[in-house]
Amino acid sequence: MLRGKKRGQILSVPKNFGQLHQFARFGFVGVITAAIYLMVGGLLSKNTSIGAVNSANIAFVVAIIINYTFHFIFTFQKQAAHLHSIPRFVATTAVGFVVNSLVVWVGTSLFEFGQGVAQIFAMLIVIASNYILFSFWVFSAANNKRKI
Repeated sequence: MLRGKKRGQILSVPKNFGQLHQFARFGFVGVITAAIYLMVGGLLSKNTSIGAVNSANIAFVVAIIINYTFHFIFTFQKQAAHLHSIPRFVATTAVGFVVNSLVVWVGTSLFEFGQGVAQIFAMLIVIASNYILFSFWVFSAANNKRKI
């Protein structure tokens, strides 16, 4: 049996395992958020008369609130104060929305990709940039002046 440096520790965890574990939690929260977005949008669209666009908009707001909450508590484990992380989260989300739109537009208009292909590229770019920004700016331990 492998023993770690600390008494009773069975196996020492590599340094970058924490980052891998955090990225896995980030992906898990993303999947949960997407499922909630689709569920809320679908339920509103089918069971109300507010229309598809309004249903999607309400679902988006619900998903963003849940996404922030889960990332704050679960993915990044309350490393930053809400006072710092909420405005940064909103800014990052807004930038992600614009980047998504631009990548889909460039992909479909300039490169003549199908919408699905362009959306996959956009999704990969936004996921990668969001993870980096969430890790190093939005929920960074450097914002550790937790007041709220």
